Amino acid sequence: MHSQLKDLADQQFKHQSTQVNTLGIEQAQFGQVASERVPKFTHAGLIKISVILAVIGFLAFLIDVPLALTLKDNPLPKEISRILRFSEIGGHGTGAAMLLIGALAASQINLQRQRHRFLALKLIAGTYLGGLIVDLIKLLVPRIRPRAAELASDSSLLDTFAFWMHDKSNFSHTDLMSFPSGHAAVAAGLAASLSWFFPNGKPVFVCLAILASLQRVASDAHYISDIFIGAALGLIGAWLCAPRMNTKGQHNQGLNDN
Repeated sequence: MHSQLKDLADQQFKHQSTQVNTLGIEQAQFGQVASERVPKFTHAGLIKISVILAVIGFLAFLIDVPLALTLKDNPLPKEISRILRFSEIGGHGTGAAMLLIGALAASQINLQRQRHRFLALKLIAGTYLGGLIVDLIKLLVPRIRPRAAELASDSSLLDTFAFWMHDKSNFSHTDLMSFPSGHAAVAAGLAASLSWFFPNGKPVFVCLAILASLQRVASDAHYISDIFIGAALGLIGAWLCAPRMNTKGQHNQGLNDN
């Protein structure tokens, strides 16, 4: 009888030890992905993509009005519009927060550890920093959203901006906040930040960011240039917050800090 009780206790102890070790490995995976040294070319590549998007955005000024008029006269099919509408969650501030909460929960991150809390803050900051930069630009550069602008075939690029308008009472505050796109900035920042921490999901994150950005054009909320420049700023924000570690020793030490 005594021997059976001893065997049962040993089995329970081994089972609990296995669970603890498994949980420790799962929690460390988040930190390992985020804190191992990121190759220089990866960071440089992100900046290059930002520059390319910004250049495309400024070139897109030439087609902003014609494209906006085309979309007004030829709405997208309902099924495509529905998909784009659902994808807005990737660029909406609240929607991005929900995705971040889900990602952090799935990562088994241990918020009781100082290093893990720091990495989680980097993930959040990388998502929203570009959006904050965009909000500052919106206050300085008033641009009329396509849905509120009186566009015609002879309208020019300058007609979409409201610098010269003395009377802006016909427009709401949000109607003059087209440039750049905050949704595109948040979507790009979210995709880049999640890709640092969960590289296997990168294709999904990128697709969600593209769809969320296109939704803003399809809904007449932004011009095509707005989303390219907004996405470029979102990537810059993510780059500023991307994890940078020199050695795996630092990573291991950080994971053990409480």
